[in-house]
Amino acid sequence: MLRLQSFFNPKSIAVVGASEKKNKVGYLVVKNLLQQGYKGKIYLVNKHKGKIFNKNFINYLPDVEMVVFAIPADGIFEYLEEMGKKNIKNAVIFSAGFKEMGEMGKQKEDRLRLLAKENNISLLGPNCIGYINTNRAVNLTFLKTTAPKGNIGFISQSGALGSALLDYFSAHKNLGFSYFVSLGNKTIIDESDTLEFLINDKHTKVIALYLESVKNTRKFKSILKRATEKKPVIILKSGRTEKGLKAALSHTGSIVGDDNMYDALFSQFRAIRADNYIEFLTLLKIFSYNRVPISDSVLILSNAGGPGVLLTDDLVEKHIPLKHISEELKEQIKRSMPGRGEKISIHNPIDLLGDASSFDYEAVIKETSRDKNIGSTIILLTPQANTEIKETANVITELQRHFREPLFPVFMGEQSVKNINSLFEENYIVHFSEYTNLVNALAKISVWRKARNSQIKSSKLIPSPQLDQVKEVILNRSKDRSLDLITVFDVFQKIDLPVADYKIINNDAIEQSKNFEFPLVIKASSSQIVHKTEQGAVITNICSEKEMKNSMNKLSKLRPQNIIVQKMIKGVELFIGAKRIDDEIVLTLGLGGILVELLKKISYGVYPLSQFAFHMMLNKVDLDKLTNGFRGIKVDENRLLKILNSIGDLVYFNDKVTSIDINPLIISKYGLFIVDGRIVLD
Repeated sequence: MLRLQSFFNPKSIAVVGASEKKNKVGYLVVKNLLQQGYKGKIYLVNKHKGKIFNKNFINYLPDVEMVVFAIPADGIFEYLEEMGKKNIKNAVIFSAGFKEMGEMGKQKEDRLRLLAKENNISLLGPNCIGYINTNRAVNLTFLKTTAPKGNIGFISQSGALGSALLDYFSAHKNLGFSYFVSLGNKTIIDESDTLEFLINDKHTKVIALYLESVKNTRKFKSILKRATEKKPVIILKSGRTEKGLKAALSHTGSIVGDDNMYDALFSQFRAIRADNYIEFLTLLKIFSYNRVPISDSVLILSNAGGPGVLLTDDLVEKHIPLKHISEELKEQIKRSMPGRGEKISIHNPIDLLGDASSFDYEAVIKETSRDKNIGSTIILLTPQANTEIKETANVITELQRHFREPLFPVFMGEQSVKNINSLFEENYIVHFSEYTNLVNALAKISVWRKARNSQIKSSKLIPSPQLDQVKEVILNRSKDRSLDLITVFDVFQKIDLPVADYKIINNDAIEQSKNFEFPLVIKASSSQIVHKTEQGAVITNICSEKEMKNSMNKLSKLRPQNIIVQKMIKGVELFIGAKRIDDEIVLTLGLGGILVELLKKISYGVYPLSQFAFHMMLNKVDLDKLTNGFRGIKVDENRLLKILNSIGDLVYFNDKVTSIDINPLIISKYGLFIVDGRIVLD
């Protein structure tokens, strides 16, 4: 681990490139340091004479704990060499002009990296906006405002998004940073280093990251696992669209992109991925204010029937359970509201009607709070003629002080409710003007809670003896990028995968296929034939000897290495795949057949899969319904999980394999059967 304790807590700072011009970075960073309240020593370094904030410029590099560079890229190198001589170990570089500028810039950054490593310098940037430590009042940025103090440790690969978040926090109450870190080009310090630092920081209660890429996925995965065991980690990552794909010969290669790998990695290692910036803010507020639901169960109170029903629909669609109101609780609510208890609808949602008073809300919240199985209460309010808006807000803030489960007020409208927000924020209550963002956040928290209670599979992997045999097979037949089907089946059988019975046939196909009952399927086996359906290399539903003969004639024209015959198996077709992306193996699971690339009803996991990660994959594509049986077909979960991890083994322990398809894997009432597959080599 880098020495980030001294990096983030310097007792003395030199600003190289301090400037008298108020729009220059060298002026703004000094201004921010002073306005944030930094108490350490500040030295202003400039080769020309000058003075700002009653501090004179000096023309040499003093002995300090931190050097901040606000000068052009080419002027930095001589200072780094001097830092090495003076044993100064920390630096922040704002300057652009490195790898983001092309080949020449990349050469400069390579030199920068070499100098930093030779002199053991913890370097943030270049091309960053610096960092803030609010607890030590260190603000080494050139942002517009000082940073509000809080419990959110924020790591950002985008300086602009970081500045927007800082501006947002500044406009709201009780939201702030413990640390703000802009990574820039990540030449030395990266997201993994800063994440590791925040794990044990006592001022940080929730860790937030904005990422565009990850420098080292294995390192990040290991640190993320440790981080999420101690604190919630919320991630906003850009780059959902597909890039150029390396293994286009396979369905897996065309379906799996880098972002699918990150999505699976985040969820398996207990991080919460926000889908957008607003959801990111919502999740940060809930965790920062310590308003996380104590369970998934939700109660809705409303003074409006329509919004209550709409909210219910959204919750049900996100698989968030509504709390059942018992008869005993109904009677208690009625008794607490003399004269009104018989009029209102006491189900869930509880409709308090349009003339509901603040007393009505108070009475019902008090009664329902006695039920310890309610995870959170959503309080819907629409501004009607007799609605007591401010009074109801006061009731909510007072009651929240006494309840463990969070109250989420959703005050709909605009004009009538616009002055209520600050009251809620002063009392650490997460409030909303509409319910969509709240529902999405609750759904993410529900998955996070389940993941937090699950076991993460050990990353220590040992190859089985059968994998050595597989390597021999692949090495002997790896002249082409894609293995022929018979070799694929041979590999699968060696690692104990359930390949459906097949037979190699020649011109005397009728006689040789008599071991199988009609209907039959015949397929060409050739390393040159990749997409069998598109190339006419598979013929299904052969029901007679005549059809068999005609089908053989058709396939023979393709000049395959071999032709195989199988009995046609009926059942649910699944697609299973594995693909190597950087240091990780991404596993895929979904509905199979010829429409897999069109429909892309696919879920993703990072090898090796735990039982929980596997169930998340099943749930994402609604395949969990097959685990309980459907029309006589029931999936063997343990067998299916073993197949997924087995093809992960095959890729992980064999560098030549880039991707694997099993399409389809058929689930029938007789078991699991692999009827086709593909292995693509590097």
